[in-house]
Amino acid sequence: MRRLPVYLLVDTSESMVGTAIESVQSGLGVMMTALRKNPYAVEMGAVSIITFDRVAKKVAPLTEVYSFQIPTLEVAPGTALGAGLRMLDQAMSTELVKNTPEQKGDYKPLVFILTDGQPTDEWKSAADQLKRNHKSTILYAIGCGDDVDFSVLRDLTTECYSMSQMDTETFSKLFTCISSSIQSASGSLGAGKGEDGVQNLTEWSGPSLEKVEKVEKRGSSKKRQVLISVLCQQHRKPYLLRYRLNDNAEYECVAAHKLNRLFSKEEAGSLESVPSTELQGCAPCPYCGNISCVYCACGIMGCWNPQNSLFKCPSCGYNGKVGFGSFDINQSAG
Repeated sequence: MRRLPVYLLVDTSESMVGTAIESVQSGLGVMMTALRKNPYAVEMGAVSIITFDRVAKKVAPLTEVYSFQIPTLEVAPGTALGAGLRMLDQAMSTELVKNTPEQKGDYKPLVFILTDGQPTDEWKSAADQLKRNHKSTILYAIGCGDDVDFSVLRDLTTECYSMSQMDTETFSKLFTCISSSIQSASGSLGAGKGEDGVQNLTEWSGPSLEKVEKVEKRGSSKKRQVLISVLCQQHRKPYLLRYRLNDNAEYECVAAHKLNRLFSKEEAGSLESVPSTELQGCAPCPYCGNISCVYCACGIMGCWNPQNSLFKCPSCGYNGKVGFGSFDINQSAG
């Protein structure tokens, strides 16, 4: 049986922490449930998932829909889109069945790229190689949120879409849209109508997706958001503070997200810094409720209760009074 290969290239950078990665995880369940109800998708569909953060990982090789197991997704620092594209190129080169005089190979693969940020590695040569090696691939790029560099995605494909909201409902609609496009392609093939070719995803997504026809130049060169790693002083558990750029070109704290683990220096890589004077506010620690943070000389941020004049660093153990002043803070590479 000829397969309809479907590849999902999913951004798992730190900026996806919280609702976004949880919604992608549940959205994959929505997608697979819908595909398993479609006889054509079950008969010929095969799905693979590749994630990219600091590195790229093939978390699910190309597997038939009926036996596909949804992997658990985890966030990590970095947005190595180039590494993800290279792994996608390698996967399609080794997993796809080609046409031969003796047999017909797989149908044109469908690729869906989901990202919420900007690449932190060299991606252009990987994109060019992917295009050369797999010219028949139908590729859709979906930028989630307001920190996406759409000039990158438009270079990958003209089938570029924007999803401005990143809540659970919108992600659910996105994966319903993806499953609908897969079902449409498999249904057309199963009915003997041939391959559909490129489809307009807004047909199934409604207002959730908007096709990007033209890339507008950004008004500011500054990042749209900054992520700061913090340790809970009481429980020594890690979390991220999310800051978004406001109209005054300052970063305003909008959320605190729990992390499953503290990332190593190797994972974090070379980090940029941001002046503390540009960071406004602090969300409460999601573990103990402390409403402020202190930057220790060891390079670790720890949560702090301003009613206590002393601070004990949850990393190096320093115990002393808190001083005030301006300084630079390392930001996450997510």
